[in-house]
Amino acid sequence: MAPIRCLDPGSLTKLLVAMPDGWGSELRPAIHPHSVGIPKCPRRFLFSKRLGWYKRSWSDALYVGSIFHEILALRYAGHALLPSIESVLQDHTIELERQVLEYRAAHPDLPAPKTDKSRKALALGAALAQTWEEHFPLPANMQILAVEQSMARPLDDINVGPPVEGTVDLVVYDPQHARTWLVDHKTTAYDPATRAAPASFDTQMLLYRALWDSTHPDYPLFGVIHGIIRKPTIRQKKNETLEAYTQRCSEWYDEKFISDPSKSPLSMSHVAFTRLPLTQDAELCGLLRMTGRWHTKAPSLASFPRDSRFCINLSGRLCPYMSLCQQDNPNLWCGILQREGFTKRSQNTYPKAVPALETPQ
Repeated sequence: MAPIRCLDPGSLTKLLVAMPDGWGSELRPAIHPHSVGIPKCPRRFLFSKRLGWYKRSWSDALYVGSIFHEILALRYAGHALLPSIESVLQDHTIELERQVLEYRAAHPDLPAPKTDKSRKALALGAALAQTWEEHFPLPANMQILAVEQSMARPLDDINVGPPVEGTVDLVVYDPQHARTWLVDHKTTAYDPATRAAPASFDTQMLLYRALWDSTHPDYPLFGVIHGIIRKPTIRQKKNETLEAYTQRCSEWYDEKFISDPSKSPLSMSHVAFTRLPLTQDAELCGLLRMTGRWHTKAPSLASFPRDSRFCINLSGRLCPYMSLCQQDNPNLWCGILQREGFTKRSQNTYPKAVPALETPQ
C-alpha cells in the first residue's frame, strides 16, 4: 500500500482510528490551568495532550515536587494519624523501584533507567517539605477548607467546548479578616522573587479561582498565597541519613536567608486578585477560546506543525517525540511508539484528593 502523506484532517483521522490497541484514540478534551495558550510545539501537543502518547521519563525535578507536595498535603490534612516523612519517602522509593522493574520488563532492549539521582531527588523533596514547615508553618488562626482538591468547571457560558479541570494545593479561610486564600507551593531552581513576579496575572491561579468560586460561592477566593522554595545546591551524601541531610539543608537555608534576605531561597507572598471574574475577563476568555480550539480541531500534520525551536530543552535534552517527528510517514508511527517504550494514557489524571475537610461555620 502506498504511504499516506496525511496532509488533510480526514486522512490522519482515519489513520489514527485504524491504529491497533487504541493507540490512535483521542483523550477526552479538557483544559488544565497550567497549560493554557498557544502550544510551544503544536506537534508535541497533538502527541501528548490529544493522543496521550507518553514516554516514561525519570525526571528528578518531578520527584522533588511530587514528594514535597504530598508531605505538605498530609500535614495540612491533620496531624493525628499521619505517617512520618521517613515512611513517605520509603513508600516513594519502593514505588520508584517497582516502576523501574516494570519498565525493564516491558522494554528489555532499551537502556535501563539510572535511579540513583532519582532516589536523591526524593530525599531532597522530603528535606524541602520539612524545611518549609519549619520556616513557614500555617498560622493557627487559618482554617483549612480544602487540601489537594480536584475540581472541574464547564466553560459553555464563555463559548469554550472543553471544561477546565485542575487540582488546588490548599485553600484556607482567615476568620479574622473574612478572607479565603488559595495557597500554592512551588519548588524551583530559580530565584523565588523572579518566579513570583507575574503572580498578579498568573493564568493558572486565575483559573483555580474560577474553579473554586464556581463550587464554593460562600467562600470566594480573595487572593493567592505564593509559597516558593528554591532547591539547595547541596545533595544527599552517600550513606547520609535523611535526618542529617535535612539538618544540612536547614542550615543552608538559614545561612542564605540571614546573609541576604532580599535574595532568600524561601519566599511567601500574599497577592490579592484584582482581575474581574472569569465571565467578565475578556483577556482570559479569549485565551481559553484559543486553547479550546487546539483541544478540538481535527488532527492533521498541517494543523499541528513541528517547531524545531523546541526540539532541545534548556537542559540540553532532546524532545521525547523526536523520532516521531523525524518520520514523515505517519503509517510508521505505531511501530516507533512500541519500539521506543511509549505508553498510552487512557485519560488525563490528577493527584488523588485528600478527603474533604469540614467547612468552618
